[in-house]
Amino acid sequence: MKLYHSQTSPFVRTVLVVLDHHCLLASVETVSLDLFCGGDRQQLLMKNPVGKIPALELDDGEVIFDSSVIVDYIDEIGHGAGLFDSKALSPHRLRTFYALSNGMMDAAVSSVMEVLQRSEELQSEKWLARWEESIMTSVRQISICLPQIRDTGLMPELSFVVALDYLNFRLPHIEWQAKYPKLAIWVKEQLKQDIYRKTDPRLAK
Repeated sequence: MKLYHSQTSPFVRTVLVVLDHHCLLASVETVSLDLFCGGDRQQLLMKNPVGKIPALELDDGEVIFDSSVIVDYIDEIGHGAGLFDSKALSPHRLRTFYALSNGMMDAAVSSVMEVLQRSEELQSEKWLARWEESIMTSVRQISICLPQIRDTGLMPELSFVVALDYLNFRLPHIEWQAKYPKLAIWVKEQLKQDIYRKTDPRLAK
């Protein structure tokens, strides 16, 4: 299998974490793409017509895209415990928690791209403020949900860690840790695990 990716993407990191959970990380070839390079973008569009990463090319040439779909596929074929298998939490609740972290990452990535790709005078203060509001309300909700998924090893727990560490990495000015210190301590402890250390986006620098 081939994973088309950018190592700094939180959605890619989510997929890498799931691959590692299922003992498949070493068996996947990673193809790093610069989405702002014309040649790389054209290569990606041939695999994913939406032009987004990650995209997973299977051995038979079929391509799966959208991180949530890729996660489901890996969870089906993987060797580890099912990431949505829970007797305590319903499937729709697990999926909602997972959607919470993905939604927060959407807002965070949009904020990062606005700052990186637009000159300061063209940046939208309105949208940056709206995205930051979405991020902070999501962090608040994660802090509320955390007792239900802490130490479960389920998908929401993995995705919460990835999403919150992306804020640390790309949006350090959003000081969510000061407002939610217990959550910050939990994330710091989780990040000591190998599954997060080997997928740290800072390794791309």
